[in-house]
Amino acid sequence: MGASDPPEAREALSARVQCRLEPGEDCDLQPSFSELIRDASSIVDICRARAHADGAAPAYIFLPSGEVGHDAPVVLSWHALHRRALAVAARLEAIDARGRPVLILESTGPGFVESLLGCFYAGALAVPCPPPRPKRLERTAPPLRGIAQGL
Repeated sequence: MGASDPPEAREALSARVQCRLEPGEDCDLQPSFSELIRDASSIVDICRARAHADGAAPAYIFLPSGEVGHDAPVVLSWHALHRRALAVAARLEAIDARGRPVLILESTGPGFVESLLGCFYAGALAVPCPPPRPKRLERTAPPLRGIAQGL
């Protein structure tokens, strides 16, 4: 809970958290993850709560090579993931995608996670699909066309 939270939310949390201190002791009144998501009804609510409460903490760590130590990992904080998902959602809302299927042509990685959450934030129906391989377009493009036409 931060200073930007409404006073009633801070009071409600204070009422749930009791801390008995001896002189000179510190007390961490940070809410637990279960407290943050207690009223969450969707993954969007959870992501927003984590971005607000644990903004700098890692939300997603991607290993480009798939192995530890080979490449530098790509780390997205909760705040960065939330901000990027909001940017995707804004683009989807601009084309009135709410309730409509959206084809996500991303390989595994940060772009996929951002796109998937952006669909959730915008209320669009995410349809993940591996992107076509440029060297194998004759084999990978027809199924993709079929999926796109079925949307």
